Amino acid sequence: MRGEAAREPGPDADVAAEPRNGEIAAPAASQRTPALPYSRTSRRLLRAVPPADAQPWLVTRLAKADRMIDLGWAIAALWGVMRMVGALVIASGTGEFHAAWLVDPLLILLLAYGLYRRSRVCAGLLLAYVVVELWLAYHVAGRPAGVGVALALELAFLTGLRGAVLWHRETAPAGGGASWPRE
Repeated sequence: MRGEAAREPGPDADVAAEPRNGEIAAPAASQRTPALPYSRTSRRLLRAVPPADAQPWLVTRLAKADRMIDLGWAIAALWGVMRMVGALVIASGTGEFHAAWLVDPLLILLLAYGLYRRSRVCAGLLLAYVVVELWLAYHVAGRPAGVGVALALELAFLTGLRGAVLWHRETAPAGGGASWPRE
């Protein structure tokens, strides 16, 4: 340690003072609290974050619900975009275009946006939509080839629905009425 000055621990150091004779070692006052899943910079477009004075357990549960919702709406948006690209490829291949071909992808994208906004109704409609579509495909074509993909969609939308229900259950006031994330 030649030429080095003794450095004092900074405010971020996790060093506890040595106990003196007869004293019991207390936990370090500078111990950091675990990072919460939300921060001031994690505010998403058109989605409220929990208030700063929310309990840590509530913030953790709401972050879990948000992750479940994010899975559901991202898969729904991807599914809607793929359906739209498919409709456009069919239109360019056949030389015909019917506006009704875009109704299905636009409906899926609107429901995905509703799920992004934490709507339980949109989450339920997405799940019902894929179940009905799978049921129709199974009964019209016998055993369709895309059953695995449809089951994966069902699982993703079920997860999104669970997240939306969890979010609303945790943010609902005890006496009923409107929930707090109003902007």
